[in-house]
Amino acid sequence: MPPHAVSTRGPWFEGWYYRLYDPARQVSIVVIATSAYQDGAPVPGYLATLIQLPDESSPRTDEAYPTDHRVRRLSPPRVASGARDESFVWSTSEAELSESRVLIRQSALQLEIQAHERRAWPDWLGLGPWGLLNLIPGLPLYWHVDNTGGRASYRLTDHRGDLPVVIEGEGFLHQEKNWGEVFPKAWMWLQGLSSDGEASLAVAGGLLDLRLINVNSFVVGFRKGRDAYLFSPPSDPSTQFQFRSNSCAGEFELEATNRDYRMTLKAIAPPDSFSYVSIPTDSGYQANGGIESFRAKIRVDVYRNDFFSRRRLESFTFDNAALEFGAAYMLACAPQ
Repeated sequence: MPPHAVSTRGPWFEGWYYRLYDPARQVSIVVIATSAYQDGAPVPGYLATLIQLPDESSPRTDEAYPTDHRVRRLSPPRVASGARDESFVWSTSEAELSESRVLIRQSALQLEIQAHERRAWPDWLGLGPWGLLNLIPGLPLYWHVDNTGGRASYRLTDHRGDLPVVIEGEGFLHQEKNWGEVFPKAWMWLQGLSSDGEASLAVAGGLLDLRLINVNSFVVGFRKGRDAYLFSPPSDPSTQFQFRSNSCAGEFELEATNRDYRMTLKAIAPPDSFSYVSIPTDSGYQANGGIESFRAKIRVDVYRNDFFSRRRLESFTFDNAALEFGAAYMLACAPQ
């Protein structure tokens, strides 16, 4: 996931989102690292950690806006022993992030994540669920899912609560990035991993600004074993979506259809399990721009969609999944 060329006109950001899920301990650890620019000059970026522990209702969240963020492209990629090769390093005085690892060294939080493998989205072009959209120049936002749940290990020491938390374990790592000018005016984002790593889900969409028009659209990637189902309008123009969003209740429903399949998705998370995250705007980062939970339950059903058969092909429920409401879809509801 190497960095892209920075735009020299207007706002520009590039962010990496990593979520490690340890199903044995029911722990979710999220690290968001972002660089930001205005007319090609660096401005404060964004570094966030969200840690969901099994006995706490919502994640412990820490946000910072570092002025010393730096991105280095490694060419050729650096070979990391026992881990993924590294093509870039994002760093500040307190953090370092690459494809293979995450290091956080703060006074109250120390975190290390080591990625041991990559499970790429199974498309022969290697473009991920966003597909051909990433090849269209001039869009205000791009999205790439690089790893849908490869094995990873971690060590966490957290002194922010009443008692120190020290956890060392293994899990599965989701890695993605987005880049461009600003986030949409309204969006949804969902992500899930099974307890054995054999099933994964990535969903992104909302009110997309395509320069000439604004459209409500989504991209859905659902993988279970060797079977993968993609609902993406750029890859298949027959793809259509219907959805219902209720951030007050922590509920989201989506129906996706294309020429071959129909998928229904129902997500629900306790309203008190959400925490704020900041979002990039054309005037810098905006605090409390979205809410995110890691206690969502997401049910996915996939059916054959043709004249002769509408039988169900797959049915799966993701526990402790990620559910995010952004900007206008967040509405007036927020964590209390």
